[in-house]
Amino acid sequence: MPVDVYVRSYIFYIQNLDTHNLQYTLQMRFQIRYNDQRLVFNNVGSVSTEVILGEEELKQSLWIPHVFFVNEKSSGTLGTQKQDVITAVHSDGTVIILINK
Repeated sequence: MPVDVYVRSYIFYIQNLDTHNLQYTLQMRFQIRYNDQRLVFNNVGSVSTEVILGEEELKQSLWIPHVFFVNEKSSGTLGTQKQDVITAVHSDGTVIILINK
């Protein structure tokens, strides 16, 4: 079954522009959003919730589409990953992942 994946990025700044080697460094927030029907939940247990929030541990337990940047030299996440990844699973199966790179 095909899955529509939506990607959004916010570039905070670009630095170290090297015109000779055509390289630069940037800091950005990267958002991935998609709907996984296997994750639909309604009134689980005695607590009614609309969103399950987590960090890296929740992200690692989900299927995540592989998104990459063509011609990327290297990639890194600022700080500790626990602070830089936010994962939300909505009751309709929508998954939103925010990553600061």
